[in-house]
Amino acid sequence: MSGQWAAPGPVMPEAPDPAPGTPPPAERDPVSVAALVAGVLPTGPVAVVLGVLGVRRTRRRRRRGRPLALAGLVLGLAWSLTAVVLLPPMIEGPVVEGDASGRIEVPAENLRRGNCVEELPDGRLTEVTVVPCAEPHRAQVVADGELGPDGSGADEAQSRAQEFCADHGGDTGSEAEPVTLLGADAGRVVCLGLWPEPVTQTLVR
Repeated sequence: MSGQWAAPGPVMPEAPDPAPGTPPPAERDPVSVAALVAGVLPTGPVAVVLGVLGVRRTRRRRRRGRPLALAGLVLGLAWSLTAVVLLPPMIEGPVVEGDASGRIEVPAENLRRGNCVEELPDGRLTEVTVVPCAEPHRAQVVADGELGPDGSGADEAQSRAQEFCADHGGDTGSEAEPVTLLGADAGRVVCLGLWPEPVTQTLVR
């Protein structure tokens, strides 16, 4: 009969009942988890807000997840700082110094000395196409600069811009007509030489 029975295995003790008055384990805070997820993604301010809420919700250990909230808060701040540094140049548009290596659309106010412009459209200038000077173009920037605010009106600002181009633009050549562009805030001026027909020459050496 003894061969029909296996030796009894170890008996696992039962978990003791919690002592009377012991609070149940704190639950993990879902807002803190969301803060970490938002921080990993490039959400920036969303992660910051969720991180602050998560820190508040996990105060005094009422809920678990405070490290998650802090991590989401730090990541959100990092994304926000990156956006502050990188977004303004992207919004303002690209800037090409000198002769361009290829075709590129730039705001007219971002033109720089040496840029060759395919065409100057009639009316208000918003964006222009900068091309390599070896390609046909109608205009080229011979000078650019900042006038700085002086509280003057539009007519006075335009006069100052023309004086700037006369002083800094130099001789644009007999066939290139001098053109002055004034920025929308009357602070930036761009001086160009405009040919009657497309050319492949340069005014800037």
